[in-house]
Amino acid sequence: MENKTLAHFIHKFFYALFILLIFLSSGCSSSDNNDDLAQSLTIDPVFQEYYNSLGGKQVLGEVISPAFVIQDIKYQYTVGALFENDLLSEGGNRVKLSSIGKDLNIDERIEFVEGQISGPFLRDFIYPEFLQVYQYLGGIQVVGKPLTGLHYNPEFQRYEQYFENLGFYRLEKDTPGTVYLLAYGAWKCGKKCPTRQKMEATVLVQNNVDPIFVSAVQHFGYGFTGFALSEGYQADDGAYEQIFENVLLRVDRNQSGQITLAPLTQKLGIASEPFEPPAEDAAYKFIPVNGQSGYNVPLEFLAYMDIHGGLDGVGNPIGKLGLTKNGLYQQCFVNMCLEMDKNITGIYRVRPAPLGYSYLKKLGMDLDVTDVQPTSELPKITTPPVIQENAITQEISLQVWENNPFVTSEQKQVIGVMVYGNNQPLANMTPELVITLPDGNQKEYFMPATDENGKSQIQLEPTGASNGTLIPYQVCVSKTIQDKFCVQDNFLIWNNP
Repeated sequence: MENKTLAHFIHKFFYALFILLIFLSSGCSSSDNNDDLAQSLTIDPVFQEYYNSLGGKQVLGEVISPAFVIQDIKYQYTVGALFENDLLSEGGNRVKLSSIGKDLNIDERIEFVEGQISGPFLRDFIYPEFLQVYQYLGGIQVVGKPLTGLHYNPEFQRYEQYFENLGFYRLEKDTPGTVYLLAYGAWKCGKKCPTRQKMEATVLVQNNVDPIFVSAVQHFGYGFTGFALSEGYQADDGAYEQIFENVLLRVDRNQSGQITLAPLTQKLGIASEPFEPPAEDAAYKFIPVNGQSGYNVPLEFLAYMDIHGGLDGVGNPIGKLGLTKNGLYQQCFVNMCLEMDKNITGIYRVRPAPLGYSYLKKLGMDLDVTDVQPTSELPKITTPPVIQENAITQEISLQVWENNPFVTSEQKQVIGVMVYGNNQPLANMTPELVITLPDGNQKEYFMPATDENGKSQIQLEPTGASNGTLIPYQVCVSKTIQDKFCVQDNFLIWNNP
């Protein structure tokens, strides 16, 4: 409450300052004044050294406000941050970045200690592409604690992560490792700061989670539910609901009062597909939904479900795994759809599809986000060499093997791989395995993510091929969206009875 009061006071003060500047500039329009003000702004001397040490304009963006003092603290906005200096502090860290990210009210309550991150779900830590930037800028002392895990923003088609003092993002179309700062400062200062329009770095201030659903969102995590798209409302059947990016939460207060995930796919008219036979493929598990009939679900989807309530939360599958027009693999369930982005590493590859936007539109509601402002463009963070050398863009090498150089047509084969980057094991990489069968058809497998030793392996079902058949296979690891590193090998079918 104290932080919000101070923020409100800052806004009121700065608005009065801005109006005063307009009146002092006689004969100029407010637009002209904004342009003149923007051109005349420079970083205050008290912030100069700290601003430069963090990369200056190249990293934190241009200065967008004069320096101003409130309650013995001097402040100044850049596009990406708010600087502050405690004028009464004796020694210590007098200059720092303000924790304006807290005002977004999206804290997932991640337990975080410098060098050690834990939380209710595996997704609740700093995404590897952002981690090197986080560490380069100064870690928790500068960027602050993480407020969320990795989040996909469908409005701007970007991957983003929120911290107390700064926010990071990468556009979906960008090469992995291309990191930008969210425009925290431009968002917080709002219309009172002169900025050039650049929407992709815009901070969207989401709706607050209705108090009824706070415990459920904290249980599932924002990575699962997404941010709130609506306020809470009473549905036609009397239940109380709130729409999130990925799910629809509801509670029937006249009965048990239990919070449940509504059947969102059914509400959107997503029809069930014909059942399919069990796949002879170790990368899938057959889930029966009607007697012995059902669908094959990728093990990666099931692993994601395991840390988010299992099938009881997501619901039974209603269709097969398919490829979307955006190049994502998608499978729908009763309460939501899951997507797999093969250009994302490790556990982050799987995420819920943002069906909440479609449901919001179906109900005729507007996207209710507060005070969305155009923002200045923040440059790509490329100055420190370490940021250019993340695990995805390093020199990658693979070692592949099979447990048996030859197997019978009825035996299972195990394929293994070791992934190295600059001769160091790479964890959380997800190799892709393609097997070419005797009839020329190919089977694609998503191998488990590599462990801390860079190792992953997968067991294949018997091929049924005849003696002397050579089974070629290829193992690949994505270096960038357009570039993969692959190794080819083969094994022999032999000793059939």
